[in-house]
Amino acid sequence: MRAQIGDTKLKRIQDEERESKFGLVYAVSGPVVTAERMSGSAMYELVRVGYGELVGEIIRLEGNMATIQVYEDTSGVTVGDPVLRTGMPLSVELGPGIMGSIFDGIQRPLKDINELTQSIYIPKGVNIPALSREAQWDFRPLNIKVGSHITGGDLYGIVHENTLVKHKLLLPPKAKGTVTYIAEPGSYNITDVVLATDFDGEKYEYQMLQIWPVRQPRPVAEKLPSNHPLLTGQRVLDALFPCVQGGTTAIPGAFGCGKTVISQSLSKYSNSDVIIYVGCGERGNEMSEVLRDFPELSVEIDGQVESIMKRTSLVANTSNMPVAAREASIYTGITLSEYFRDMGYNVSMMADSTSRWAEALREISGRLAEMPADSGYPAYLGARLASFYERAGRVKCLGNPEREGSVSIVGAVSPPGGDFSDPVTSATLGIVQVFWGLDKKLAQRKHFPSINWLISYSKYMRALDEFYDKNFPEFVPLRTKVKEILQEEEDLSEIVQLVGKGSLAEADKITLEVAKLLKDDFLQQNGYSSYDRFCPFYKTVGMLKNMIAFYDLARHAVESTAQSETKITWGVIRESMNNILYQLSAMKFKDPVKDGEAKIKSEFDELYEQMQQAFRNLEDIDEERESKFGLVHAVSGPVVTAERMSGAAMYELVRVGYGELVGEIIRLEGSMATIQVYEDTSGVTVGDPVLRTGMPLSVELGPGLMGNIFDGIQRPLKDISELMQSIYVPKGINVNALNHEIKWDFQPINIKVGSHVTGGDMFGFVQENTLLKHKILLPPRAKGTVTYIAEPGSYSISDVVLTTEFDGEKHEYQMLQIWPVRQPRPVAEKLPGNFPLLTGQRVLDALFPCVQGGTTAIPGAFGCGKTVISQSLSKYSNSDVVIYVGCGERGNEMSEVLRDFPELELEIDGRVESVMKRTSLVANTSNMPVAAREASIYTGITLSEYFRDMGYVVSMMADSTSRWAEALREISGRLAEMPADSGYPAYLGARLASFYERAGRVKCLGNPEREGSVSIVGAVSPPGGDFSDPVTSATLGIVQVFWGLDKKLAQRKHFPSVNWLISYSKYMRALEEYYDKNFPEFIPLRTKVKEILQEEEDLSEIVQLVGKASLAEADKITLEVAKLLKEDFLQQNGYSPYDRFCPFYKTVGMLKNMVAFYDLARHAVESTSQSETKITWNIIRESMGNILYQVSSMKFKDPMKDGEAKIKADFEDLYEQMQQAFRNLEDM
Repeated sequence: MRAQIGDTKLKRIQDEERESKFGLVYAVSGPVVTAERMSGSAMYELVRVGYGELVGEIIRLEGNMATIQVYEDTSGVTVGDPVLRTGMPLSVELGPGIMGSIFDGIQRPLKDINELTQSIYIPKGVNIPALSREAQWDFRPLNIKVGSHITGGDLYGIVHENTLVKHKLLLPPKAKGTVTYIAEPGSYNITDVVLATDFDGEKYEYQMLQIWPVRQPRPVAEKLPSNHPLLTGQRVLDALFPCVQGGTTAIPGAFGCGKTVISQSLSKYSNSDVIIYVGCGERGNEMSEVLRDFPELSVEIDGQVESIMKRTSLVANTSNMPVAAREASIYTGITLSEYFRDMGYNVSMMADSTSRWAEALREISGRLAEMPADSGYPAYLGARLASFYERAGRVKCLGNPEREGSVSIVGAVSPPGGDFSDPVTSATLGIVQVFWGLDKKLAQRKHFPSINWLISYSKYMRALDEFYDKNFPEFVPLRTKVKEILQEEEDLSEIVQLVGKGSLAEADKITLEVAKLLKDDFLQQNGYSSYDRFCPFYKTVGMLKNMIAFYDLARHAVESTAQSETKITWGVIRESMNNILYQLSAMKFKDPVKDGEAKIKSEFDELYEQMQQAFRNLEDIDEERESKFGLVHAVSGPVVTAERMSGAAMYELVRVGYGELVGEIIRLEGSMATIQVYEDTSGVTVGDPVLRTGMPLSVELGPGLMGNIFDGIQRPLKDISELMQSIYVPKGINVNALNHEIKWDFQPINIKVGSHVTGGDMFGFVQENTLLKHKILLPPRAKGTVTYIAEPGSYSISDVVLTTEFDGEKHEYQMLQIWPVRQPRPVAEKLPGNFPLLTGQRVLDALFPCVQGGTTAIPGAFGCGKTVISQSLSKYSNSDVVIYVGCGERGNEMSEVLRDFPELELEIDGRVESVMKRTSLVANTSNMPVAAREASIYTGITLSEYFRDMGYVVSMMADSTSRWAEALREISGRLAEMPADSGYPAYLGARLASFYERAGRVKCLGNPEREGSVSIVGAVSPPGGDFSDPVTSATLGIVQVFWGLDKKLAQRKHFPSVNWLISYSKYMRALEEYYDKNFPEFIPLRTKVKEILQEEEDLSEIVQLVGKASLAEADKITLEVAKLLKEDFLQQNGYSPYDRFCPFYKTVGMLKNMVAFYDLARHAVESTSQSETKITWNIIRESMGNILYQVSSMKFKDPMKDGEAKIKADFEDLYEQMQQAFRNLEDM
């Protein structure tokens, strides 16, 4: 006889002839079916229900009546349908092929069903084996020969299922006998006989496939106490609340707290050999995320990257699947786990979530009309949970060779609203030994893993003492100390809320700060960074050791000097240990994969030595530096008042508080200074130090500016993101604006030793990219005789490339320059603007042109297209350099700019280049501190002047100056200044003027002679589009060009939505010479167009009163040509290849033909008005249909595709056709 059945498909009703095995459906209630004529059935026997042959399981027997829970949708099952008893319990197939598979709750293979049915749903009654019968596996026998005696659990062969899992083939637990046959090494499927035995004269055959009932725990030789931690790679779990291999853990938490991220971390990084993940009743989108993410996860083992799925099996049961199948899925998962445990593996099973499983129990219990307990759950909920969790554990496995295995169960619990008094959570916590409680508030603060360290616990501490004593003897005292610090910090936080931080004892201040360090840099972990997604235990212990050492040394320093005259306070420690604190915070950045264990341990030990030495040297505080300190006197949002600031200068840069926040002095009164701080001042308290730097707020100028993204005070956002692996700018961070390590190819120009040079002289250049030659200039105030000039070669911006001597003093110059942002860079001479700033937008270039070096305002309500015009300027304007300042815009708008700009391209000399090669972005969103908005405008204009001095045409976009003005208003309010209109300060206009007046065309300082310009285009966002707003009014009193955006035009999808009736340009006279020389016909055409548009506006009021038909023929022409102008000239499709950019020759050509049509039509009407054969507008429209179509279609000419010569020729041809057509019309 065979011990295993080769074909394990369930019996089918139509194949069954024996009537005695059939019952009949008596009643149907959702997933619960009652059947009669079921005498002889067993509890938990598997049945097939109805003609759809739905899988079910008997859960209650009363006489000949059986209650069945059905694992599929019972719609369609009716009274009297057959019920087939199978005679076997609900079981799973065990054998090669489990790893990497995805099953449903009753082990139906979802991939195979999808391939077979080509459906995303599981058809009812589908009957497919769980494991493939066709797949061939490479079988290798192990130390078993014919005649050997074997018993249950003995290992007789292996299959290398994949590069991670060696699938060990075991004799079923209850089998024994003498081997009569063992298969030779080779390829077999799981139903081929690979072993035969003889026992008591009976022969038994065994395959690689085993069948095991899910509700029956697999037997073991002995249960063993756990003694090895289940390491997760998450510091908060491994250090404070460890689980053991073979332990039970609950992770209760509300939606969005990060249960899935912890589960994935366990799957990816835990020291488990096999992972079984059961998605039990989770929402479809959450489960689909798991099914999508898990196959993409990888782990590095012995230097080789392997897919996590090679050691993982997924059991997926979403909330829209029948509830009964949820109940089965947990047992399916634990049975698979026990099977791999019996091979000697450490198995981790994740059940996400047991709450949904309990809900399935509740529903079935309700259908059975059982007496409900708390919240409607059945009274036996706790017993069912316990029967599942008790199958975890470390065991001595049955059979030979001797081996140990373990099953660890990690059950996610989803209590409604995060309420841990929920019955499922309460029952679970009474069973499991480890509780990782997730906190919604921590998750909302983006603190992940969001484990609440005050309520979580582990009961395995004592079980693991031996492991820690042997491998990490210092760990247990460190963990105890950490828990004490965190508990103390919680108690102190209530006192701080009452009396403030300043009134605490120095030792308590240390406790608060070290607790903050622990929370931010130890307990918090970035699961998406390469260095911090997994933290090996040696790194966890090393970080703890140094943090606790700092705490102990700081406490000792404070306590040992408490009675002396030179007390050491926390403030002194914070100031002198800034570098140590930074290194402690940065320990998390050590990458275990990149740096390796030995290097990380060595660096941690070195930091420990540095700390001890730093505390020994603490008494030698530099007195000279002490004199540069003031003290915080008061804090009001971004405005801080400091005392003891004698000798400070206006606009001097300072560092405020222990976080060393960047600030700038904006008012001085005696020894008191008022400072606007460019970072969040939360945490700054009275008495904190204020360090004077002796220099104004400045920017770094040199190669590397193009393509970069800075914040308002020129901190490089990309570098900070890469350094800190954070989307936020940490407070007090001190990073160079430009990279001082990159080497640039420096080329000297016409400068030799002995040459005389003065400020602004060009002495070299760097080809920064294919668009920009970065010219290296002598600083404006420098002069002297050259004593050294660097040879052509690679240099960093901080390398010396020029040395001069003047009045006996030597001066060294680098490619890097530092310049104060509030000080305009000097020029040789200011020149009038005489060349248009061409934007590629017809309405702007034709009707309201700006000059290179001009000032423009673009006021408009939200959604009017300011950003589109800004992008068009960046992409198509005839500028060499673009500086874009996002000043206080909403985060989503600024993120759009940051996303879109790097993707913008322009074509130069036939090659496509990224716009970012000539662009630098200054990004300051509305959620950043308001003071930094105020600085961002000055940062942007200083960068612009720097490139202007090289002889470039620079355009600066400020979006939006309204937000900048709001920052002025807030700071003015904090200073208690007298408010003017709408609360803005009285000096609003003066501040706006001081910014806009830095625009202009100039003759640059130095040689060779060159001209440059800075054009400023300021977007203004008046509330509700009200142009009488103080910011708009003040701006319009300063700028020379006004591009007024109209909400109504934008709503009609007319873009650019520039209102041609209210917009203006004061540069027409300045540009007359340019137009007369290059486009002599343009000015009369422009004048005529403005007249037509104004006439049309006047006529539209008459048309509303008397109708269009009563107008004179000439007026009808005016209306129609105005419509043509508005729709086909003023309107422009920024997303089409032919119309997103309109060169000026095309703009003039279109104008010429449209105005020619107008003139010819008017002439035809007026010249025949007295004759019998009058020419009316209707006659013109009918006879000139083709001409009108061609005039309307001029915009479709593609400058890139057709070229200038062809477009001009086509327009001339159309002009000739028009004249001929009107001559023919008059001759008719």
